[in-house]
Amino acid sequence: MQSALLMLVAGLALASGVRGDDAPGTTAHLAEIFVGRCFDKSTVADCNAWWAAFNQVVADVDPLSVTAASFDPYFAIANFSTPVDKAMFWSGSQYYVHQLSDAGLRYFTMEDTVGGFVQNGLHWCGSSSGYNYTSCPPGFRNTTTDTWYGAELAFWQHASTTFARQATGRVSVLLGSPYGGSAYRNSSFFALYELPNMNTSLVTAIDVYVITNGTERCGSGSLVALVQDIKHHLGLTPSCYDNPDMVRFILCENNGAPSAQCQFANEFSESSDLPADKAVPLALGCLLGGAILVIAVQQILLLRKKQASSQPMRQPLMGYGA
Repeated sequence: MQSALLMLVAGLALASGVRGDDAPGTTAHLAEIFVGRCFDKSTVADCNAWWAAFNQVVADVDPLSVTAASFDPYFAIANFSTPVDKAMFWSGSQYYVHQLSDAGLRYFTMEDTVGGFVQNGLHWCGSSSGYNYTSCPPGFRNTTTDTWYGAELAFWQHASTTFARQATGRVSVLLGSPYGGSAYRNSSFFALYELPNMNTSLVTAIDVYVITNGTERCGSGSLVALVQDIKHHLGLTPSCYDNPDMVRFILCENNGAPSAQCQFANEFSESSDLPADKAVPLALGCLLGGAILVIAVQQILLLRKKQASSQPMRQPLMGYGA
């Protein structure tokens, strides 16, 4: 009876809502991965107690009955604090943003905080006997109440909101349109839960970096709406940069000269609006890093050559040749 009622509620909500994507089943060994990541990165005193707070929300519970508020006990324990001027939000640029943030060394995305790190890339949903490891039903957003129903999407709604509320100083936004659509979408988590929840007394400036394929650039298309929304929510006028040198240089450095990322750098080599005080030091840093790497490799090869010349030649194993 309860299950049928939940399906009816879900159907009514979908009539005025948005359906999420189908999801795979719960990740195998979810508890072990969660606790292991907690021990690896967290300052939480009791990782097992933190897992228990999550498990109580999801296990043995119909996933479509779970909302963001269900995770309040979990997020009361989770640490989403970020250093001043380091918070980076993103939409449509997942592949690039985590290379750029470098696990919190350059910037902090939500997934680089402890609260997001322990669940990043995992899947979960409950069933009558614990967890469903076969498939998870798609969540849905009730557009009337602006609430996600579904264990996984509800979690990320709460995570996005919490991360945004703790951003301080100058924040950054990396936007992309990988499928040729709008760079700024009013249905994205950034538009729905992050931008509206930034604290006007904590955020002092916003830099918007756009990875564009030519369909939209700063000051055009959906980015006009973004500027208006930022002014509305924060009273700030953002700085906007198309295909910034900062992104191109870092991706090229991370992936090496023959990589597609350096082709990306060449492809968008037309001048960007990124200030010289950011672009030039990054370029010099990439060149210096490459030079140091070359010298280090040369020293290693020289050392191995010396060691080889001082040792007797090994005889090949029988049957394997010289």
